[in-house]
Amino acid sequence: MKKRITAAELMAKLNADREFVARRAREEGERQKRVDELRLALSPLLDELRSAACNVTSVSDLTADPYPTAAPHPKALPILLAHLQRPYPADARELMARALAVPEARSGWDVLTRLYRDERETRAKDGLAVAIAAATDDEHIDDVIALVQDTRHGSSRLLLLMALERSRDPRARAALLGLDADPELAKEAKRVLHRPSVKTARSRATGEFSEVSMNFDSHLVGPFLERVSGIVSGLGTSEIAKVTRLLDALEVEGEGELHFEVEHGGDAVPLRIEVFMDDTDAPDLYFFTVPKLASDIDGLLKNFCEEHGI
Repeated sequence: MKKRITAAELMAKLNADREFVARRAREEGERQKRVDELRLALSPLLDELRSAACNVTSVSDLTADPYPTAAPHPKALPILLAHLQRPYPADARELMARALAVPEARSGWDVLTRLYRDERETRAKDGLAVAIAAATDDEHIDDVIALVQDTRHGSSRLLLLMALERSRDPRARAALLGLDADPELAKEAKRVLHRPSVKTARSRATGEFSEVSMNFDSHLVGPFLERVSGIVSGLGTSEIAKVTRLLDALEVEGEGELHFEVEHGGDAVPLRIEVFMDDTDAPDLYFFTVPKLASDIDGLLKNFCEEHGI
């Protein structure tokens, strides 16, 4: 049987490899260059936001506490919507769109859906899908169903399924059932239909639960959970190890879940982590908890993605 090595042993081995160290340095240099270019590209937007009394140093500030569950600032939404329609680089448009992932953004519904239909760059289109999903209410459910059913929009439609899952309109469930032959959406639509978690959680005394989810590279799961451990008590080394052991045990398309009781903001709250192994070394992680903690995790996730260029 092949001996398994620890993460520390693996890192020591890699750090002794000159080629690996040089490649990592090049990748970090390229990542930092992208960050600097993005910051420069966004400077007109940030200048206008600051002139409107929005205290921001980057677009990701708009999704950080205290802004996660409401419009980032009374004047921020129209500024973001206006700049989103300008010829910014695709990664800048993605960040702007994700900053608009709040219910209040439905005031710009026609703009968001038009931009989504016209967008051709994958990451920017994904960002717009996230914004549309967050802004959707039952008044707009027909629009979302039409977008989901339009195969020209490709895999970004997966992100729109969040709106259908959240909706209690019968048309949303019917639309999910109708995706059973869609090669890109069938698997996730089935998981949404058979996932009992959100409906079960809504009846609990702690209040309605919220979901935050993302597809990870396996090696980034541990570092992200360490970020989460910084804002809660009760998710320490042993709990993170339980999650990584679950990942190691899952085959492709396998799934599992773990339940934790954590402390956040002085309150004891439940945190459920569901894992679906979407592909080899590429799990989907779903965090189910109370809205405030979910919003804070979402903020961490956005910053984490920005830092790692994902």
